[in-house]
Amino acid sequence: MPGAELDVLLIEDSEDDALLVVRELRRAGFAPRPRRVDTEAGLAAALSAQPWQVVIADYRMPALGFDTALRLVRERDPEVPFIIVSGALGEEQAVIAMRSGAQDYVLKDNLVRLGPAVERELREAAARRQHRAAAESADKERRSLEEQLRQAQKMEALGRLAGGVAHDFNNLLMVISGQLAILRARPATRNDAESVARLDEVASSVDRAAALTRQLLAFSRRQVARLQPLDLDQTVANLEHLLQRLIGAGVELTCDLNAPGAAILADPHQIEQILMNLAVNARDAMPQGGQLVLRTERVHRGPATAGGFAPGEYVRVQVSDTGQGMDAATLNRVFEPFFTTKPDGTGLGLSTVYGIVRQLHGEIEVASHPGQGSTFTLDLPCCQAHAAHPAPPPPPRARAGSETVLLLEDDDRVRKLVAEMLRARGYAVLPAAGAGAALELARRHPGPIHLLLADVILPRVSGQRAAKELRALRPEMRLVYMSGQDDTALQERPPEAAAFLQKPFTAEVLAATLDAVLAA
Repeated sequence: MPGAELDVLLIEDSEDDALLVVRELRRAGFAPRPRRVDTEAGLAAALSAQPWQVVIADYRMPALGFDTALRLVRERDPEVPFIIVSGALGEEQAVIAMRSGAQDYVLKDNLVRLGPAVERELREAAARRQHRAAAESADKERRSLEEQLRQAQKMEALGRLAGGVAHDFNNLLMVISGQLAILRARPATRNDAESVARLDEVASSVDRAAALTRQLLAFSRRQVARLQPLDLDQTVANLEHLLQRLIGAGVELTCDLNAPGAAILADPHQIEQILMNLAVNARDAMPQGGQLVLRTERVHRGPATAGGFAPGEYVRVQVSDTGQGMDAATLNRVFEPFFTTKPDGTGLGLSTVYGIVRQLHGEIEVASHPGQGSTFTLDLPCCQAHAAHPAPPPPPRARAGSETVLLLEDDDRVRKLVAEMLRARGYAVLPAAGAGAALELARRHPGPIHLLLADVILPRVSGQRAAKELRALRPEMRLVYMSGQDDTALQERPPEAAAFLQKPFTAEVLAATLDAVLAA
């Protein structure tokens, strides 16, 4: 440390004493660059002009009190060494000064102590700054982790809410779509063009509502995906025409694909949903037209991030637009469920994208400034082809049924509709509104019961628990679960001979599923 240049602020009313201090610092091996002040205004100006490595102050000055000088210095820099140099400083005054924040004191008739004192205090100041920086970093990390925990808790709560809403909503859609199918099948309706058009509009609305519930499940990460290895470049290339139609002629789409052969483990519908949501947002941000660039590349991620993303090979997808951009307040909430800046927006688009990316063990970031467009960057982990989870084959064509089905469904309207669907296909139906009623039917029914069709979410007793008790009484029964949620509603792995139906489903899908299970 001696020999180094030293920016030293001298709070001293005597020019001669200041020169003595500077000479002593040179004798100790420093190369001081001093500035002397002796008034409050001069001190404030010096502190504003530059940072100082050490402050050396006289204890008694006519125009500037010690307490004022120390306060001004500490307000500007809490860690800078503050050393008192005084002609006469009593022990009691020295103790008070040290308690007030001074690091050391040196008497003017013993300036030989000044060099070692400055050297020591510079080392300790560096240690204090390092400790403060480490503490601030730890505090920042703690606040970040707390924010991640709060966000995770909020997402979990919203996920539970979304699951419940999806279940109830899909039960309603089940009734609407089922009754709609019955109306459309009537001969009088088939010949009435106006009625057919109106029923088609209702059917389209039902499909959109079902898609909305799937978005709810996706953003809450409760949606089970049919994962398979996807060549991302090829997937994007296949979607290019669809994306261009989606964004319209006013937006120029460019696909710059630089990750040939790089595979990710994902559901094709998930990738389609991500790209369509990002493309629609970009289009809406460019009402006068602009450019949308979709770029891919391989990247290697190093050590795991705070979010827990593993190191390894990733495919990076960047979606950039030349639109209006976002301010900092919007960026802070951009992935928040139900937050939207659009008059008719649902606030689910980007939260859905976020949920899917996290479900795929990836990471998403966004950079944007007002008037400078936005860039969404997604990193998705690469996979090997042998890690495939292929989608199950489609169910075989349904036949006319003759077996007996025990139907366990608590919603009266859904139960009546599904019973009607089954009877129309030739099945005998034993309807039950709850687990107790189903057990009583299983005990009393004189003939065989070939299949149990049970809702997963029931009051008091879950569908899975009820199924265990019912199959203990009737081991020959095959099993099909159904739910307004997806199959994450199943708390345990179902038996091998079981199947799952997500509401709303059609009579054809129901019959084909039952036929496949009964034939297994």
